[in-house]
Amino acid sequence: MIEDDGLFINSLNGFPGPYSSFVFKTIGNEGILKLIRSKRTATFQSVIAYCEKKDDVQLFKAEVNGKISQKLVGKKWGYDPIFIPEGQTKTYAQLEEKNLISHRYLAIKKFANWYLHTQELNDR
Repeated sequence: MIEDDGLFINSLNGFPGPYSSFVFKTIGNEGILKLIRSKRTATFQSVIAYCEKKDDVQLFKAEVNGKISQKLVGKKWGYDPIFIPEGQTKTYAQLEEKNLISHRYLAIKKFANWYLHTQELNDR
């Protein structure tokens, strides 16, 4: 099982996308904020890949739409201080319930539901 995620900013044509980790390490949140001029909409995506048998890879994708804040707010890791999920007024870094609404949680939930269902079928 492996998980990867990315922040896709619409006005930057999906950048940093699959390069999110590298971009964060090189220019950080401050660099991202400097790149955005107008539209601040973005999507956080997470994909979990699970493979128990060769040639049988299962993918579980989840995404959370939102926007990029005007400035850094909060102290948590990664892009949490600049990403505001749709329907919220606070960044991921500020949200106590972040772990219940995050892209990663939603992908893990999809995987867990599938896995439990698969195990039930195998137990029959």
